[in-house]
Amino acid sequence: MEKNSQITQIPIQGGSDRIETGAIQFNDDWPGLFIRGDDAFALMLELKQLLKALEEQENRECLTYAVRRIVSIIEQDVIIRNDS
Repeated sequence: MEKNSQITQIPIQGGSDRIETGAIQFNDDWPGLFIRGDDAFALMLELKQLLKALEEQENRECLTYAVRRIVSIIEQDVIIRNDS
């Protein structure tokens, strides 16, 4: 599989190579949220439904920015395609 420059590859030291969805922290950086690829597809579908509901709300741009960004990351960088 071709490497995507938007995906940070992190070797896991000790233990298995599987990281579950949840909080993750690298060294002294702020903790962040890690979403496994197999959880990301379901999340993307739910976020798309949320975006549809938010389209009717006032000030939706500020409400939907993060949701659209997450959906975009999942669609472009997480879902593995066999187009190559």
